[in-house]
Amino acid sequence: MSPQIVGPPPDQVVPNSSTQRMLDAAGTMLQKVSTPGAHPTSAGSGGYVNFTAGVAWLGDRPTSNATVTREIQSEVVQFAASNGAFIVINPANLAVIQP
Repeated sequence: MSPQIVGPPPDQVVPNSSTQRMLDAAGTMLQKVSTPGAHPTSAGSGGYVNFTAGVAWLGDRPTSNATVTREIQSEVVQFAASNGAFIVINPANLAVIQP
C-alpha cells in the first residue's frame, strides 16, 4: 500500500518522480485505488492511492491536512489489520483522493 501526494502542490517530502519509479517498477502488481470501499489485494500485490493534498509521511505532520492524515492512517491500519488483504477507502474522504 503506497500513498502518493499529487497535489497541488505535489509532495514536498517524497518527490512524485520517486514514487512513480516505484509504481512503474511494480507494473501490474500495484493497482490504483480511488473508489470507496474495500479493495482486495493478493499475495505479492497491493495498491496505491493518489491524494490531492498533504505531505508524506503524515505521521509527523498531522496538521498539513487533517482529512488526508486520517485517511492515510486509516488505510494503513486497515491494510495491516487485514494482513494485506484489503485497501479500504472511506467514502467520507473522497474529496482528498484523486479519481
